[in-house]
Amino acid sequence: MAKQVFRKKKIINPSFQFKIIGFMLAGIVLSVVSFFVCASLFFDLLKGKAVARGVEPAIMEIIKEVEPAMTNLFLMASGVSIIAITLVGIYVSHRIAGPLYNLCRYLDDQSQPGAKARPLSFRPGDFFQEIPYHVNNFISQKVK
Repeated sequence: MAKQVFRKKKIINPSFQFKIIGFMLAGIVLSVVSFFVCASLFFDLLKGKAVARGVEPAIMEIIKEVEPAMTNLFLMASGVSIIAITLVGIYVSHRIAGPLYNLCRYLDDQSQPGAKARPLSFRPGDFFQEIPYHVNNFISQKVK
């Protein structure tokens, strides 16, 4: 049994796929920025309340030490999230662009003079699995 060749080309339709990935990244960047702003506001509020209540200097030092550690942890989590969302964006956009590319290629092939009618099929796991059924049904009705 022959091994299935792994398709290395994940960017099939760059303009479409980069738009999808861009929207996903814009969403994650917006989330990251909003969480960072909220964390900064929280620490400012915490310091203000601590000063207003006359908290011991040792507790103020702890707050000042925890803030950069929290920021570093937050930046690491943000980096991991951005990488993960980018990879998910490539995967999802590939599962959308692949079938549409296949459909366009199929229609181009079938529109050639003397082309023999063949059924359309998509890879397992691709989105839009219902399209081949409808296209094949349409072709079989027109060929009769």
